Amino acid sequence: MYRRVEPEYPAGAISARVSGDVVLSVEVDKEGRVFRVSVVKGLPLGLGREAARAVEKWRVDPATVNRKSVAETIEITVHFAAPKVQQLQVFRKLRRPSCGPLTADHEPRAPNPGLT
Repeated sequence: MYRRVEPEYPAGAISARVSGDVVLSVEVDKEGRVFRVSVVKGLPLGLGREAARAVEKWRVDPATVNRKSVAETIEITVHFAAPKVQQLQVFRKLRRPSCGPLTADHEPRAPNPGLT
């Protein structure tokens, strides 16, 4: 194989964490150009379609018989692995104390002696 295009991983399949193999039947002409792709075993959420689109752009070394290039049908498996979900950090919004803004030196205020 001398030119390989990686398939797109649709956003819906990423968020659904779909993983697995797509199996394609691929017809290759004697120059190594892919001219027909069909999905033998697919995956949901467009992964089979994306694998087929990518493989249609491939160029492969053609098969030979008696040193002559010939067309052939091959089976290609494209593996999709769901990316790991990054852990998101949740930050709480700091709330101001109900007694008003903090002072510059953050000293606690003395209680008001007149209030009891």
